[in-house]
Amino acid sequence: MKKLQYLILFLFLVIFAACETQPNQVQQNLTQVTVNNTKIKSFEDIKLKVSTDKKEYLTGEIVKITAEVINSGENAVNFQRPTPCEPDIYIYIDLRNYNRLYLNKQGYTEKMCIQSVDNRLLPAKNSIKRKVVWNQMLPSIPERIPANPGEYTITTLFSYQKNGVSEEIKLFNTITITGNKSLSISKEKALEIAYGNQKIISWYNSHLGKNLVVEEFGKYYLLSKSGRDRITNSSAETILLSEPKKEIFFNNNVWEITMWSEYGEKPRTISIKISAKTGKIIDVIE
Repeated sequence: MKKLQYLILFLFLVIFAACETQPNQVQQNLTQVTVNNTKIKSFEDIKLKVSTDKKEYLTGEIVKITAEVINSGENAVNFQRPTPCEPDIYIYIDLRNYNRLYLNKQGYTEKMCIQSVDNRLLPAKNSIKRKVVWNQMLPSIPERIPANPGEYTITTLFSYQKNGVSEEIKLFNTITITGNKSLSISKEKALEIAYGNQKIISWYNSHLGKNLVVEEFGKYYLLSKSGRDRITNSSAETILLSEPKKEIFFNNNVWEITMWSEYGEKPRTISIKISAKTGKIIDVIE
C-alpha cells in the first residue's frame, strides 16, 4: 500500500515539475524588447523588428513604419503567400469593429492580383525589410478623411514554416494622433465654402439632372449647347433624379473636393482646393 502511495506521489511531482518548467522554456525562446519607438521580438532564430518615426502625430502627418525580419540561424526559412502580390511582412492598422487597414507603399490602397500560392525563401543569415507609410486616411469611400485623434495600434506579422509546422511572429506598436489646433476648417465647413463659390455653383447647376431635361406634350428632351435631343421616358426619369457625385480628400492640410457628372456639357468634372487652416480657396480646376 505504501509503495502505491509513494508511486502516486512521485508521479504527481513529475507532472508538477513539468508544468512549472514549460512556461520557462517558452519564455526562453520568445523575447521582446522595446527601445524608444522600436519594438523587437525574437523567437528562436527569427527576429522581428518594427519602428515608427515618432510616437505622437498631428492630424494629417505621415506615419512612417519600418519592419525587418532577420534570420540569424544556419538554415533558410520557407514561407508562403496566397498571391504573388502579397507582401513578405504584413502591416496593418487595427480599426474599430475588428476591421483592418492593410498598408502598402502608397499608404492605403491595395492592388488586385491572381490567386496563386507564392513560395518564398528567407536565406540563413539574411533579412527582409519593408517600409510603408500611413497618411492617416481612412477608407470610407467616397471620402478620404483624417483619422480621429486617439491611440492606434499598428500590427506587424510575419508567418513562416519550420520543420513542416506553421509559425508566426507578431508585434504591436501603438501611436497617438493628438489632433491639430491649426486645423480650423472642418469637412462640413469646407463643403459650405465650396458650394458658395460661383464657379462651383454655375458648374453644379448646369450638371444637375432637373436642369437638363424638358418635357413638351408628353415627350422628353435632353438639353445641350447644340439644341436638344429626344430621349425615352425611362432615360428622362433617370436623368431628372441625377445629381453630380463628389469625393472629398484631405492631404497636407488641404481639403480637395471633386465633383463629376455623367450628364451635361464638358467639362464634366470640377475640383476645388481649400486650405484647412484658413478656409481660403487655393484653386478651382475644371
